[in-house]
Amino acid sequence: MTVGVNEFADKDRSTAGIPLFRLDPGSRERQLARLAAVKRARENRRAADALHAIESQAPDLSTNLMPAFEEAVRARCTVGEISDVLRQIWGEHPPSSGI
Repeated sequence: MTVGVNEFADKDRSTAGIPLFRLDPGSRERQLARLAAVKRARENRRAADALHAIESQAPDLSTNLMPAFEEAVRARCTVGEISDVLRQIWGEHPPSSGI
């Protein structure tokens, strides 16, 4: 027995008439400008030190990284910067090849 989208698809439902979300064309540029402003205004040494602390602690899987994450956020590090450090150490899980 197959359980999932293919087996129990609702053929009577139509998406016609459901309005699609349209992203404001200027929102990307505004967000990039806000990100640049945050990076300009932060203490770069503090941000770098916070990311280095995560980098040095992350290989020990028994270490609680939450205090290091909290300091990185307080130092105005971005989620992307923190994630990049973790990807360097732990790598990335490969996407599933399917169901």
